[in-house]
Amino acid sequence: MKNSYHLLVSELNIFRQHSGEENIHRYLTNYDQVPNSQQLNISDLDVITLIYHHDDSRISDLLAHTTLTQGAVSKIATRLTKLGFVSKSHHPNNKKETYLTLTQFGKIIATIHQQYHEDNDQALQTVMSKYSNAEIMTFTSLLKEINQIRQDH
Repeated sequence: MKNSYHLLVSELNIFRQHSGEENIHRYLTNYDQVPNSQQLNISDLDVITLIYHHDDSRISDLLAHTTLTQGAVSKIATRLTKLGFVSKSHHPNNKKETYLTLTQFGKIIATIHQQYHEDNDQALQTVMSKYSNAEIMTFTSLLKEINQIRQDH
């Protein structure tokens, strides 16, 4: 049991330290024709994806679809505008509200990001196919309890 515990903790530490950002950047390297793509972080990619699915929306409209605050989305949108992935506009009948749309490069990045997640999901399904439903449920239960410990402390 002691050895199993140490192996599990070791794997959980590796999992916790891995944000996926390095993998996404490696994936984006295949698309170097997109200027500034290597300057994107995970939050940037999440906002690009959010705008992709809710094009020509106000920042306040996007908040229902994310855990980010209005200030965070606004700051990221400004950064993405400077990098050339997002454009801001005002509708003729509403000059007060700012609407966000993706540029051509923003749409390319959104598509690449979506493909990255689809590829990861496929790899995860391949790994999971090696285990029975009962084994997956046991592991899920274990992770749920570990997450509860992390939340409580």
